[in-house]
Amino acid sequence: MNEKYPHIDAYRTGQNIKWIMRFKGFTVRDLQAYLSLSVPQTIYRWFEGRNLPSIDNLYALSGLFGVPMDALVAGDREERLRHGEWRQGAAASQEKAVNWESISGWRKRAAEYRLIAYYRRLCMPLAG
Repeated sequence: MNEKYPHIDAYRTGQNIKWIMRFKGFTVRDLQAYLSLSVPQTIYRWFEGRNLPSIDNLYALSGLFGVPMDALVAGDREERLRHGEWRQGAAASQEKAVNWESISGWRKRAAEYRLIAYYRRLCMPLAG
C-alpha cells in the first residue's frame, strides 16, 4: 500500500486564518488576547507558514470566527482528488450530490464556509 496521505499546507493555512481574521474585523492583538498568547509573533509565524496552530488554537479560532475548522486548514486533498489520485475517494464524493433543500441551520452555514474556503484555495495565487 503506497498511497500517500493528505498534507496540510502551512502557508495556505496561515493565509486562510489571516484572510478570515481580517474579514471578521479582528486584529493580531485581538487573537493574541483571545488565545492568551504571550507574544504576537506566534500568529505572524502562522501567517508566514513557519508554524501551524495547535488543535486547541484551531478549535478556539473556529469558535471565535464562527467557521468550521475545515475553513481554516488548507491541504492538498482537493488537488489530489482533482488530479485523479485517490480514485476511490473521488468516485465516492461524486456519487454524493448535495441536496441543499435538506440542509438547514448551522449545517448549511458550515457547508457554505467550506465552499468559500475551497474556492478561495483555487483562486489564491501560490507562493513562489
